[in-house]
Amino acid sequence: MAKQAKKRLSRQERYDTLIDATYRCVAQNGLEGTTIRDIAEFAGVTFGLIRHYFRNKEELIEATYTTVTADMTKHAHVAAEQAGPDPADQLFAFVKASLSEPFVSPHYLAFWSNFVGKVLFDPRMRELHEQGFWRYRQVLTDLVSQTLGQAGKPTDDAALSIAVVKVNAVIDGLWIEACLGVDALQGPDLAQAGIDAVAAVLGVSFPNKPD
Repeated sequence: MAKQAKKRLSRQERYDTLIDATYRCVAQNGLEGTTIRDIAEFAGVTFGLIRHYFRNKEELIEATYTTVTADMTKHAHVAAEQAGPDPADQLFAFVKASLSEPFVSPHYLAFWSNFVGKVLFDPRMRELHEQGFWRYRQVLTDLVSQTLGQAGKPTDDAALSIAVVKVNAVIDGLWIEACLGVDALQGPDLAQAGIDAVAAVLGVSFPNKPD
């Protein structure tokens, strides 16, 4: 039998492979413990090939952070868009997706935790963080505003901002605990806990939906 030719990856596929390898290396070894050679070995490429895509480790790390945050936002946003025209349904889906696979995992928390200090003290990482999560916060703000308005609870800008911070804190807190395995909340139970908490924070009711 003739040996099957190995599929040649496109430039985008190779780029995605490098981003995924960087994400996994940082989650496992930390920022300081991750080297370009580690990433190349994990991705199954040569050290030199990475130089065709990224000038240095810092540029590759920044691209990976940007990609991961964008993917997390897209995951929740797409779920909301697919939930139909009702704002409460969309917010329900957004919260559920934010607390569901594939982003509720120790690897994602391990990756993200490497950047907490950098976001606080590194101007470049802070800029990337603000850019990356601006879209997530904007979508959440729109959904909270529309849901409150539909429930007859219109808010001014200051009150809306506080409401969004509270909702985001609920999502973040449950996400961190689930990734750490602090309690038994996982899967549908975790998502439902988030939905119930958000409903309580906003003083609204979500329709009962199957898992």
